[in-house]
Amino acid sequence: MYGCDQKTIVNHLHAMGKTNRQGKWIPQQPSDANKAARVSIAGILIRLGKNSGFYDSIVTSDEKWIQFNNVTRKR
Repeated sequence: MYGCDQKTIVNHLHAMGKTNRQGKWIPQQPSDANKAARVSIAGILIRLGKNSGFYDSIVTSDEKWIQFNNVTRKR
């Protein structure tokens, strides 16, 4: 598609300091804005969690899941 091997693209992205997380290429080190956003979101989650049962509704996993739907076509 781009006229070179996929591994070449991956090598260049790694050389630029990018890493593959959650199916996206993101900077390896978060910026100051990213850090501030994380702190803000964490504060909101802490406030939501107190006495509301919010944390009981969260499902976590350490793997990336993809929905697979194998459709059988009629001919």
